[in-house]
Amino acid sequence: MYAISLATDAILFLFFIHSAAAQVHFENRFYSGAHQGGIFGISQPNSRRQFQRAYRAGIDIIEMDLRTSSDGIPFVFHDQNLQPQTKCKGDLRQVSCQQIQKCHYKNFDPPDTFEQVLAWALDKNIILNAEVKDDAAIAPAIALVNRYKMQHRIYFQTQNNRQKYQIFRRQNTQMTLLFRAQSDDDLTWVESLNDPQLKIIELTNRFISDEIIQRIHRMGKIASQDSFEYDLSRELFGASCKRVFERGIQIAISNSPGVCQQQKNTFNGL
Repeated sequence: MYAISLATDAILFLFFIHSAAAQVHFENRFYSGAHQGGIFGISQPNSRRQFQRAYRAGIDIIEMDLRTSSDGIPFVFHDQNLQPQTKCKGDLRQVSCQQIQKCHYKNFDPPDTFEQVLAWALDKNIILNAEVKDDAAIAPAIALVNRYKMQHRIYFQTQNNRQKYQIFRRQNTQMTLLFRAQSDDDLTWVESLNDPQLKIIELTNRFISDEIIQRIHRMGKIASQDSFEYDLSRELFGASCKRVFERGIQIAISNSPGVCQQQKNTFNGL
């Protein structure tokens, strides 16, 4: 009986370690994020080339957008229409994967698949932050994350969409998620879920105050905000991450990742 008990304890311990490693872990510090890898970079936003530049700048989080092809392959792409970013026309959802990979950007690179980005990130100390633009991308995206065993390195945005949150949870109960709160009712709803893996609450300048940020922290959640909200030029001439961090918000997503990284290092005492 004693041996069985020890074996059971060992199994439970291994299960706990596996479960703990299956979600994104945030330390008690500030994080810098690159919106689409940085939209003012010399490379195409939402591309591995631009993600690599952000990674070399030391950024913590790379934000991207996901859409699916007509045959269900998730692509890293912002707009619904392939034009004007590529030489092709039409709704990406109505074009096959093979056809999309022939639709080159101005630098002659084709749009990246989500799988290509996961493979690129596999050996890098980086967190991925994926905004799923259409619900059809949720299931195949989660399947790819599971295949690459990247559950501890990615979180998905559900926007301010409770139905999208439910779709994610029907697919996977442990994936780390972000929800954009736009009212006190949204925060009350998040609290009622009692979901420890809904870890990040995104705020906007339309719904933000010291009291709201403190409430998020009391919930055991992490606050995030797009720093370009504080800049009329959307950070064309530099980052505004300092203003995000000054409010006690842990994650700043910036269009100017290099400068944001410098500002984050100052707040982290580096």
